[in-house]
Amino acid sequence: MFNGRPGALEYDIPDDALKKIADFLPIQDQNELSASSRAMYGLFREKRSEQIVAKLLLHVARGEEVNVKMLLQRFPEYILARGDVIDNSGRYFSNITVFQYAVWALDSQMWKMILDCLPRDGKREVIKAGLWTQYEEVTTIGINYTLDGVEIRGERHFNFIPLISAYKTYVEQFDSWSWLQRNQYWCKVIGTAQHLSLAHIAQECCRTDEAFYPKPWFKKKTLPRSSKIYFLTGEDGDWWPTGFVTKKLGVDFAILRAEAKKPFGICCAHDERGGKGVLAEKAALDLDAISALHKARVADVGELRRRLHLLQKPSEGAGYSCVVS
Repeated sequence: MFNGRPGALEYDIPDDALKKIADFLPIQDQNELSASSRAMYGLFREKRSEQIVAKLLLHVARGEEVNVKMLLQRFPEYILARGDVIDNSGRYFSNITVFQYAVWALDSQMWKMILDCLPRDGKREVIKAGLWTQYEEVTTIGINYTLDGVEIRGERHFNFIPLISAYKTYVEQFDSWSWLQRNQYWCKVIGTAQHLSLAHIAQECCRTDEAFYPKPWFKKKTLPRSSKIYFLTGEDGDWWPTGFVTKKLGVDFAILRAEAKKPFGICCAHDERGGKGVLAEKAALDLDAISALHKARVADVGELRRRLHLLQKPSEGAGYSCVVS
């Protein structure tokens, strides 16, 4: 209806409904509505902000570092913005920031890049102070999330222990188990623990420039952000596939890396030589590597604290830049 001004329209549609409608509109139509009034401009600006934050959080949770870089180069102010996200394994986080997710996840490559993307303008000091506050929130209070309907509260960082314990039990119990027990444990227990891991853990396992044996120290400056896996049948797939699959991680197979050039989805525990079994020996190599990764990433938190402390100094920051490669 008219509100009394020529060419101006007053909408009797709730703001939440308009935001939902905007999801189905082309960008050009959104821009035209945004220009129709101050109220519409404010509404669609808020909507655009929500979309940017949602994209940032999803990219961070999926370990898509290049996409995060690209967005933060354009919108560094959203480093402190809060939103909701569901990660690859189905964890639902509410009111979390990209930096907080990276710290909780122990994704040190991601948080280093985020810090390199701090703006050089007047927003820098505010963001620096906000990052310190967010770091303190994660490391002292912890993060809350929901997984499979169960709320987890106050978790200060991702818990590696279920994955490490699954490997350890398999290696220790292998000799006393039947092949049926081995197969079931390998596919369902270890496979499920792998499915419930995080993007950067999968990406370390899937990198093709470094196997899990000899045991790596996980100190390389870059992390190839791939979660591609392979099968002995010649097929390939993804740690968290998005489409229809005939084999599912945690149900039909678990992933083995050891000294191989790439990660393989193994559908059963197979003893090629007799005795303890090749797979048990190789699972022990993956156990050592995952344990080393856990130790390295926890140590990185201490380095993060030192860097954040330096960031609080007015003259800090020379030499850091957010560059999309």
